[in-house]
Amino acid sequence: MHLASAALLAFLTAIPVVQDEDALPKAATIDHLQMTVQLPELEDFQSFGTLSDQVPGRWTGRLGKNELVITMFAANAEQFGMTIPEGVLMLVEDNAVHDDGADFRFDESRLIEGAYGSTPYAMIGSGALRSEEGDLRSSLYAMTGLANGWLYSIEIETTPVASKAVEKELMHFFEKGVTYSGELENYEWTDEEAEARWRRDAPEGIKDDMKKVLRSKHYIFLTNASGGKLYMKKMEENYKKIQKLFPFEETESRRLMPVFIFRTRDQYVEFFANIAGSSKEAAARSAGHAWMDYYATMYKEPGDPTHLHEQVHQIFANRLLLGGGGSWFQEGLAEYTECRKNELSGAAREVKKGRHKRLPEFVQMASLIYSTSGNDVKGGSEAGDLYKQAALLIEFMRESKFGKKGFQQFVREIGRVPRGDVQAIDEVLMRIYEVDLLQLDELFIEYCKKR
Repeated sequence: MHLASAALLAFLTAIPVVQDEDALPKAATIDHLQMTVQLPELEDFQSFGTLSDQVPGRWTGRLGKNELVITMFAANAEQFGMTIPEGVLMLVEDNAVHDDGADFRFDESRLIEGAYGSTPYAMIGSGALRSEEGDLRSSLYAMTGLANGWLYSIEIETTPVASKAVEKELMHFFEKGVTYSGELENYEWTDEEAEARWRRDAPEGIKDDMKKVLRSKHYIFLTNASGGKLYMKKMEENYKKIQKLFPFEETESRRLMPVFIFRTRDQYVEFFANIAGSSKEAAARSAGHAWMDYYATMYKEPGDPTHLHEQVHQIFANRLLLGGGGSWFQEGLAEYTECRKNELSGAAREVKKGRHKRLPEFVQMASLIYSTSGNDVKGGSEAGDLYKQAALLIEFMRESKFGKKGFQQFVREIGRVPRGDVQAIDEVLMRIYEVDLLQLDELFIEYCKKR
């Protein structure tokens, strides 16, 4: 899926345009998606028709002072492994870049309920695109969903940056102008869908071994082990804890999140290595992992803190849509949720003595695990120390007098910035707290001295 950009306008002039004014399709029907798109009223409207199954519609026009390029993209949902509109919005976000090649993140995203696809809700994201010089040059709006076995996005670029009035018109178009007439999926998954997912992803040799499918309010459990009901209870308790710490929208129509529980460690390691394309040695370093829509682990005590940690990652990816910030942020949130306060006392002692990784360097680390030497440091691994520092930093931001008032805004804004982007992180901190990373580091040290 690709981003419609201002540079696309030159390319569009080479595509045949529908010439008959009366025949211009102000309402476009996309048969293979079973969708109808009622386009907004635009001046200088042009339709480029259906370019392919993957680009079922493209239109241009003017709304007020803004030039608009509207493009609809589609792709096979199974091929991309997509089951929820949130994942499609993340895909659009990941594929979009600014003119200077920098990563793009939506400034805002929200869920809208209605007949927008086989899942009875869609996601809307909006953000500003920058020029090579760093100036704001245009706005990007995207609506994403799933329809009839396809994932889709309707992407609108407005040049210059859209006014509030134009944005209101575009939101009205998304909410009222896009409809789906096909069948709705079973958000709880059918048994056949669950079995197909297990057969697709489970290692060879155990594809016929899946136990009876289990479902809780938010999860579907795919396993060849016994004891799944104990997991159901504990993971729902964890879900409530995470939602209380980091509030997010709920809708009963959201697809259950899959949880793979393998009977043995070897089965889990083989699954992880196959699906992630990694070595078994690398896979064996983990006790569980969350990626895309799923969480996978081996059977062990349902109360093991690994489950809570990885549930945070799964929920941030599939409910909050906050995958940015960096490893410090993502692992800090998960480790903070998992840890008791006294488990961070050692990290606090290191910080108050100034022996921690200073924040301007810390936030740039690509991975708190794989960027480290792995050598023991004062009785624990270097990665473990970094995880504890990250959790302690989240504690400081959430619980200190300095940080707690703006904490939820901090989470939502940092979660949308490109990973490790110091300038973007500084901008968020300045906007919310009026400090930069260096100043935050000093406040962090002072907090740990008094902790």
